[in-house]
Amino acid sequence: MSYFKDRAEAHKRLGRCLVRPQDKFPAVLAARQRLNSQLVFPVSRHPQHDRASSFKLSAPMLEDLSFGKPISHFVDSPAHLRNMISHLVTQSQLSFDTESNHDDSFLCMICLMQISNATENYMVDVFPLYDLIAQELGPIFANPVILKIVHDSNDVQLLQRDFNIFCEATLNMQEVYHLFRPQPHPINYSSMVKELFHIELDKLGQCADGRIRPIPKTMMNYAVRDSEHLLHAWDKVRRALLTRKMNLSSHVFSQSLQAVTSIYRFPKRKSYASIFDRLKSSGKRPFLGDLIPEGKEKFSKLCVLREGVARSSDHLETRVVPNEVLFELLHKPISTMEALRSELSGRRLFVPEIDAIFTILRRDMPEDSWEPSNTLTVERYDADLLMPPVSSCKPFVPPVPVDVPPPEPMVLDSNPSDDLSDITDTELPMLEDSEDVVPAPLDGRPPAPFPEASSPDLIIRITIPNSPRKSKHHRRDQNRKRNLRIKNEIRVGLGSRPAPYRVPSHLKSHFSTGSES
Repeated sequence: MSYFKDRAEAHKRLGRCLVRPQDKFPAVLAARQRLNSQLVFPVSRHPQHDRASSFKLSAPMLEDLSFGKPISHFVDSPAHLRNMISHLVTQSQLSFDTESNHDDSFLCMICLMQISNATENYMVDVFPLYDLIAQELGPIFANPVILKIVHDSNDVQLLQRDFNIFCEATLNMQEVYHLFRPQPHPINYSSMVKELFHIELDKLGQCADGRIRPIPKTMMNYAVRDSEHLLHAWDKVRRALLTRKMNLSSHVFSQSLQAVTSIYRFPKRKSYASIFDRLKSSGKRPFLGDLIPEGKEKFSKLCVLREGVARSSDHLETRVVPNEVLFELLHKPISTMEALRSELSGRRLFVPEIDAIFTILRRDMPEDSWEPSNTLTVERYDADLLMPPVSSCKPFVPPVPVDVPPPEPMVLDSNPSDDLSDITDTELPMLEDSEDVVPAPLDGRPPAPFPEASSPDLIIRITIPNSPRKSKHHRRDQNRKRNLRIKNEIRVGLGSRPAPYRVPSHLKSHFSTGSES
């Protein structure tokens, strides 16, 4: 809960992005569309899996760093990017970090990249350089001679997904810190900086919207210090471990190797049926889809349309149309295109699919098709599933009576004998098959004729009674009764004898005893 409060405070003080980078930079939107069109990540194995999985620290990677007053650079042009690359190639130890955002994109996107060495800090704005990031920075991250320090392995996975960059010789700082001070759980970055340097990091910069341009000063200071403190933390922990005579060059950092060699996987998506059931269970009014069998199917089709729009425009699905709005559309009688347009007013991203939406939601139902109570009015749309229309029902025509002689009574002999050969079967007259012959009712009166409908529309009113509320101990009481019944059945089945019968004293005179003959 604290994260959401800090995020709201950061948005309030630093503001939010007004123009999406996907709308401002065509290269960003094209790259995001290619990414969103993939259902499975195209790479299944690290390009240099064997070399990356056998990584060990070399002597240059364990050398002491001479820190000076760092100089910060903001990289937002191809010329600045090439100057940064020419300087980073000569280094043996680097630290990097990324800032991501998931406010209004189908998948979270990298907004900033910070790279630091002993004397320089670089902040890279990836949006104007989206086409050059993989070409220029890819060889740096794949160089097995340059040690890269990262705090969270998630940054390695995001570089694979967004820029097709596969890292090598990368060390996870959480694993190194666990060797220094064993922790029951992986330590977060702010706690590690506080324990090592007694510095409190500003949470506003951590929760700010990374897409804001120009970048606020508070956010820029946090981003630059983020990678700078990470390299200082590596140097301090490395010195402490070497003082303990730990051979880091022969130590195998399993978590770092696993993070580097593992391939990004798209997050698992929730099924539309589960979203429908959650919304249905949380609703305060009866849902018409209970009486329409295809209610869940229609909701799934609407979600598929929304997902296609979100992928092509790189928007968050709930930003296109919230789940609650799609659920509300199933309750409303959409019979005309104008009614659908009024319901989707303000949803500009979903309007281009209005023809497909109308095909899914179209019904032949009047405006008062449902009532906000336990009584539902089901019109001809559902009545056709229950019984034929009124126009196909003909009025009742009484049948023509047929004279049938009664059967002759059988006279049995008063002294019956064992010989039954004289008795023959009585032949009863059989009725001929006729469409006009209908069995008469038991009371002798013909049934009342079917009433003629005053209108061609058939209305059936179905009342759903409220189920009685059960106590919280209802299941316990039912189990006790069932167990008691089973015990009685077992007792009877085992042959338990009833108590012996005793004759009352005032009735003993009416019973003869065994001594009397």
